[in-house]
Amino acid sequence: TNLDMYYRTSLYQDLYRSLLSEDSFEDPTYLLNTCHIVGMTLTHRFSNGHQLGLRLENASNPFQSVGISPHFIGLIEYSIPVGIPVNRKSTVGILRGKVYDEGNGRKGVEGVIVKANDMATVTNKKGEYFFHMLSPGQYYLTLHERDADYDRIALQKFPLKIAVEGGRNVDCLIGLTRGASITGRILVYKFEKSESSRLMSSEADKDSAEKESSETAKPKLIEGAGLVGAVVELTNGEGTHRQTSDDEGRFLFEGLRPGKYTLKVYSETLPEFHVFEEDTFEFELRPGKNVQVEIKALPVVRPIQIIDHREVTVKIEDLNYVSPAGAGAKYAVQVGAFVSRENAETFKKELEKSFENIDISRFETPPQVYYRVRIKAKDRNAAQKIVKMLAETGYPALVLEET
Repeated sequence: TNLDMYYRTSLYQDLYRSLLSEDSFEDPTYLLNTCHIVGMTLTHRFSNGHQLGLRLENASNPFQSVGISPHFIGLIEYSIPVGIPVNRKSTVGILRGKVYDEGNGRKGVEGVIVKANDMATVTNKKGEYFFHMLSPGQYYLTLHERDADYDRIALQKFPLKIAVEGGRNVDCLIGLTRGASITGRILVYKFEKSESSRLMSSEADKDSAEKESSETAKPKLIEGAGLVGAVVELTNGEGTHRQTSDDEGRFLFEGLRPGKYTLKVYSETLPEFHVFEEDTFEFELRPGKNVQVEIKALPVVRPIQIIDHREVTVKIEDLNYVSPAGAGAKYAVQVGAFVSRENAETFKKELEKSFENIDISRFETPPQVYYRVRIKAKDRNAAQKIVKMLAETGYPALVLEET
């Protein structure tokens, strides 16, 4: 049994007259449409669903000057529910579901736009969505792009293919979680310029340079610039993402679903004589986490093949025996021989960062033409120092003495 009391007041403006004004309150037509209503209802519902109700109302006009008295209304109601069976239409179906937050106890997410082909709906406070009266067939379910929230991403891969049948309901749950990300940088390393090479550039410090270069030192690596334009590929078995490193060698993958990923970097843009320390990485990404990776491109300490055939007398020696000082011998340190003139010029420019008096000589053999890169030395002591300095920076070389 329920007892309700209520109060209503009504104020109507005559449509054929001006807006409320002082004159309007003198118009009997206007006053007839103005009243206050006070009432109460008493209802009782029986166990069989029938309902008995009593309603009492008192209506009055606040402007008694028009001569209209208050009136009282009483009403008794008895209602009987009638159940009429209705068959579900077999020509249409319903697609329904829920969008929930996996990291928040699977709580429904309100206000997400869900699309089925060219139709759209918005989730309610419980995260529920409905598509009514759908014709049987295939539908592709997606979330609107703006609802791929700042750090949330769907657990499923979209679009979802849904088959709707006539006269049936199809349920589809959509889980959201915080997206993961991978940030990285590709760095090109180089050999550190040895102290002996800096001393060698000064004639005034010859003695100190000779003493310094006599010590065998392992070449040190120093960080260089970022690798520009490198292709980085990320896969997880469901799809592949690719990025290109920027002008600082950086790359970013964001909005990733949690799971296992493989990252691979390709070497097409590597500088000559460099290799990646590692080119493949494995990750286990968790919701909302960021993984940082540094990829190193390292220089290669490579053996250099010297190809030398000349008509002049040439001695290729290890300096255990050399011509006496002042004997008029000419010395050069050969660092490389190339089939391509362009490669020889590139190598020469690299050497010119640390050495002077570098030239390229053309040498012809019956099967091939070679371009030899040599560093001229004024005497055998200078040649010795150049060879040791080259060894410290990763360039084995040979001394040539021409007589």
